[in-house]
Amino acid sequence: RADLPLRSFTLGAICGALPLCSFGGPPVAMANFVTRAGTVKAVLSGDTVLLMGRASNGPPPEMQLTFSSLIAPKLPRPSDEGAGDAFAWQSREYLRKLLVGKAVNFTIEYTVEAIKRSFGSVVISDTGDHVQKLVAAEGWCRVKENSREGEMSPVHEELVMLSTAAQQDKRGVFQEPTPENGAFVAVDRQPDTKTVFEELKGKTTRALVDYVSGGASFRLILLEAGGENATSLPAVGFFLTGVACPRVNVRPAAAAPAAPAQAPGAKANGTSAAAAVMSNGGGVAQPEPYSREAKHFTEVRLLQRELDVVLEGLDRYGNLVGTMLHPKGNISVELLKNGFGRVADWSIGFTGTDAATAMRQAEATAKRQQLRIWRGWTPPTVTGKRRFDALVVEVQSGDTIFVCVPDGKGGEKEERVSLSSLRAPRLGNRRAGSPDEPWSVEAKEALRSRVIGRTVSVSIEYEREIKNAGTGDSQKRRFGTVLVGKGSRVKNVAAVLVSEGLAQVMRSGKENADERSAHFDSLVAAEESARQAKKGIHSGGLPSTAPIQDLTTDSRRAKGMEAELRRETRGFRARVEHVFNGGMFKIVIPREGLALMFRIGALRVPKPASAASSRAPEPLADEAKAYARKHLNQRDIEVVIAEMDRNGIAIGSLTVVGQGNAKSYAEGLLEEGLAKLDERYAEYNLTQAAVIPLRRAMESATEQKKGLHLLDAKAAEEEEKPPEAEEVTVGGTRALEIPSGTCLVRVADIADASKFSLHLDDRRGDLQEVNEMMEEFGTQQGLNPGPPMQVRRGQKCAALFDDGSGVQWYRAIVLAVIGGTDVRVHYVDYGNTDVIATNRLAPLELTYFAIPPCAVGARLALLRTPTLDNEFGSDAAYFLNEMVWNRVLECVFHTRTMGSEGVLEVSLSQPQPQEAGETKGKQEDEEDAAPKSVAEEMVKAGLATLTKSAESDSRNLLEAEGLYEKLREAQEAARRGRSGQWHLGDLPEDDD
Repeated sequence: RADLPLRSFTLGAICGALPLCSFGGPPVAMANFVTRAGTVKAVLSGDTVLLMGRASNGPPPEMQLTFSSLIAPKLPRPSDEGAGDAFAWQSREYLRKLLVGKAVNFTIEYTVEAIKRSFGSVVISDTGDHVQKLVAAEGWCRVKENSREGEMSPVHEELVMLSTAAQQDKRGVFQEPTPENGAFVAVDRQPDTKTVFEELKGKTTRALVDYVSGGASFRLILLEAGGENATSLPAVGFFLTGVACPRVNVRPAAAAPAAPAQAPGAKANGTSAAAAVMSNGGGVAQPEPYSREAKHFTEVRLLQRELDVVLEGLDRYGNLVGTMLHPKGNISVELLKNGFGRVADWSIGFTGTDAATAMRQAEATAKRQQLRIWRGWTPPTVTGKRRFDALVVEVQSGDTIFVCVPDGKGGEKEERVSLSSLRAPRLGNRRAGSPDEPWSVEAKEALRSRVIGRTVSVSIEYEREIKNAGTGDSQKRRFGTVLVGKGSRVKNVAAVLVSEGLAQVMRSGKENADERSAHFDSLVAAEESARQAKKGIHSGGLPSTAPIQDLTTDSRRAKGMEAELRRETRGFRARVEHVFNGGMFKIVIPREGLALMFRIGALRVPKPASAASSRAPEPLADEAKAYARKHLNQRDIEVVIAEMDRNGIAIGSLTVVGQGNAKSYAEGLLEEGLAKLDERYAEYNLTQAAVIPLRRAMESATEQKKGLHLLDAKAAEEEEKPPEAEEVTVGGTRALEIPSGTCLVRVADIADASKFSLHLDDRRGDLQEVNEMMEEFGTQQGLNPGPPMQVRRGQKCAALFDDGSGVQWYRAIVLAVIGGTDVRVHYVDYGNTDVIATNRLAPLELTYFAIPPCAVGARLALLRTPTLDNEFGSDAAYFLNEMVWNRVLECVFHTRTMGSEGVLEVSLSQPQPQEAGETKGKQEDEEDAAPKSVAEEMVKAGLATLTKSAESDSRNLLEAEGLYEKLREAQEAARRGRSGQWHLGDLPEDDD
């Protein structure tokens, strides 16, 4: 039938020309006919089906088969008006519900070459039901009379008998056609889709997938539109929200519109890309790569299925956009996950954030696996660390900040980070004469008030080369997501700005589609909310901001304000706008509407280089300026102005707002030796209480010979002696010292209940130093496996490991070489072992092992615990994990040297701090407040027992007084209570 073009593609002529070997076999001879297997892909009418064979290197072959000796009511062609023959819709629907998607055996009984059509019979594979008999019995087809010789079904007589019975009972097409029994159901192929959308927007409605034009585009027949008694059902073009699949028909070099292709059967208000291809004779339509596969993927799952849909949007061509609700899953997610499509930004905004996130994750999975359309895909290249925590030292604009990060040389440097997928209004350039864009000042202030001076979490997502319009030079800029806050109060600053209408979300083009924020969809949702609320840039108005008089370049006017500014003895609330050096700043006083130059009077600070006067920088000037940017730049401050010099520079003192009792900025600068106290100013302008902490800070720097005071000491000695370099040995410059008494530890790894690794709390600095050192190594080495490395047992090296937050390099030692391609390694700073390929190792200089291993192997003293292959091994390991993981524990080391197994004997306890306001008055209270022994708890639970030699061994342990007795009491309690391993009574001799 030509009324419903449901074939995804055709091999040969529509009937008879398809190679039967493409369908299921082997062939079975039945009554001189050959029967083969296939699957019903679609039902074209009450007597015709579309069969699908086996797939081989692409979508499977198809063929059309009409039932012999039967004739169904005719459905109308797309160009016809009306409903066609009476009961044509019901006849097709009966057969569709019976067969679509089912495996069948079919027989071609004859072919009419004149009309290129094959006739035969179909049997349902599972049940063995003869479909022609079922249709005839229900009366949905009439039996042909006076068929020519060779064109009659082998079961013609039985079909006549079944049809006669249906006619007598007035079943199927033999009913009297009336409006009440729905004899005439028409399909409106050019409905007013806007009206349909307004009626069903956001509602769940039943629909029939009438045609699949692409992996994510359809023609749907809406079964519930117009009410229960509707005699005309709208057929509408439909796209899946948020998904774009390769198109089946694309003309080479065609100037197709950017909007999605219109689905067949939809009423168009413009020309779609597909329509342009089909109507323009300038080129031959060609399928995009994987378009046929995507279409087939969708067809075999949805074609001619009845399911619920939610209409969520309407494109400019009149096509509906929405989500299909299938009982077995989300087809949108499956298409993306299998690499058949990409996320469509133009429509994903119609759906919710959760659904959008699921689709983004599915697309990311396909990208990582390089499936189909993503074959050859590579992620955006990011140099340096991708994720790090850093202090914000400057907010340059509403979408760009500067953060302070390690420079890899023991110092710090500033790094510029722009917010991903975001554009805030641009600040003007006074020198170039360009004004501020509306809301640019408000956007910058909103960002500054939330992040300046705070440690934020930065995730770099992509980099771009940005060209300077003036010089033509380009520089690499890093874009990422910035999170501020902790726990449940963490916020994405980009989302905050967008939700307040102070920035807009930037959409990526196809060429840079991967350059986007990981939170892109939540940003789009926030932008839409701000737009609806008419906030900020979406309000259509201008912000009401008080103008600021900039007196930094007008010394005369600044001097004229001196008297007024000095009268405010309690000071002004101000903001540091710019840092010139460690003691000179540009400040803004919002209440007065002034911008001034300000200098801290009590400090003498080294001056940086001056391009205007060709002045060389004074020693430590850059370090003092960096300290000021880190601790004072763009902070809210309180200033007291004592005087103003002839250049219009205000001189006084300042304190950082919210600093409380912490040391002041001036104290910190003096303590680091980056400034000296101006005794004369302090004597005449500061109180004794204000001077004392400043003098103490400078005295401390002098005693420790820090900064400027070190230079003074060297000058006094008239010689400079460079520090002698320490000789680094393989074992490290420091020996690993095991502390005596009780110390604090954390568990780094648990192999099983009998062996674990510890991090000493007082060695956290060592661990952090090692991690930073290895992160820097990863930056230089890269994180991808390299060529296999030649290794030997006991060799120290770097090894890759993924702890769930990403692959990183760690210090390791080779325990064994397995088969020449794999090795068992021990990660010395975390205590875990793993078997990895040799290409996941890298040579590591011995200087990297200067710091002793940060993980200490340990086990609970005097105890024997079941191994993992034991009945209680997993329970014991889980019990230990519950007691110690993610806790700070009290630890006593009973041995100071490693045994043959490389572990130390220890006791671990959970601290039980006393609640505030409680007092110890009774022995029971003291016992309740005592630390909870991990060993005793495991023994009480019956998950550990004393070793046979525990009593004698206890005499050789350090700081183990009473340990054996407590464990023995716990074991007796477990035995009496038949806990754990004691559940059957006493343990067998070999387990005791």
